[in-house]
Amino acid sequence: MVPKGVKFFGDPKAGEKAPAVVNKIQQSLRAPSAAPSGSPTRVVLQPGQLYLLGGGILDVLGLWLHPALSILLCRECRVALTSQMVPGHRKVHHGETTSPKALAAFTTFCEEKRVFNKPEQVTPPQPGGPPVEGISGPVDGFSCTADKSCLYSVKDYSSMQRHNREKHKGPAMGEIRSRSTKVQTLFTGVGRVYFEVSPLAASAGQGNLKAAVTRALPALHEADEGPLPAVEDREPPPLIRAMDWDNFHPELRADRRTRDPVIALKDRHKENEHSGIFVRLQRLVVSYTKLAASCLDGHPQKLTATKVLVYGRAIPATG
Repeated sequence: MVPKGVKFFGDPKAGEKAPAVVNKIQQSLRAPSAAPSGSPTRVVLQPGQLYLLGGGILDVLGLWLHPALSILLCRECRVALTSQMVPGHRKVHHGETTSPKALAAFTTFCEEKRVFNKPEQVTPPQPGGPPVEGISGPVDGFSCTADKSCLYSVKDYSSMQRHNREKHKGPAMGEIRSRSTKVQTLFTGVGRVYFEVSPLAASAGQGNLKAAVTRALPALHEADEGPLPAVEDREPPPLIRAMDWDNFHPELRADRRTRDPVIALKDRHKENEHSGIFVRLQRLVVSYTKLAASCLDGHPQKLTATKVLVYGRAIPATG
């Protein structure tokens, strides 16, 4: 029986058996689809912007959606996938067969989001932008400089030599017109296409709240002391660790004569003071402490999610 709210493409007839339905779904995934923009123009990824989206069927299948590139990414393997590649990837690399119900929901999702079906339909992002999230990081490579309109990049020098010779009619033993760059590739199979990225662009535009608050408090001098030890051997909450507040003017917090006046000032912040940043920050911290204690209750991956929030990728073996 078709679950309520799940749409099957091709409108399966009443009484149609599951294998026939699955076959129709697979045919839908194999059908070619047009590029979302209808143009091969490369997408310009913006520095500092987070593109990956999850939720729903993506969480069930362990995928991210990159809406700007109209592709999917395997969270565990950190590789790009098209809609047609997902069922096979899950079976070969994860030993999991996608159920008819999940496949139906996945097909609906891909059609609605216009996810590409085949790797050859995908256009790499504009060169020089930030690295694509969710795939293997940038590696050393080369980008062509023979022509301003040429966007060719590659990992190995021999391929750049061949490109110069075949595309730009360069002499076999002549100078190779290229420069050293950082490159990425979306897909790892035969015919992979590399594109130039700028790792420095990844952090551009990302603000630093601690620095902003410091600039707003010119009367406070920079601290030279190290962080204060945790009280009663307790670990500070994840938010405090992430914000690095233990290193924020510890000399003021260490001495009660300076700590108490600062706390008194904190309680007198106004909505119109420095555009309300202090009032909003206080509300954020209070909301966080209330929500953090229970937001993952009942979730099967609560422990794993908590470890990732606290440690990032560097989860200790005994953590």
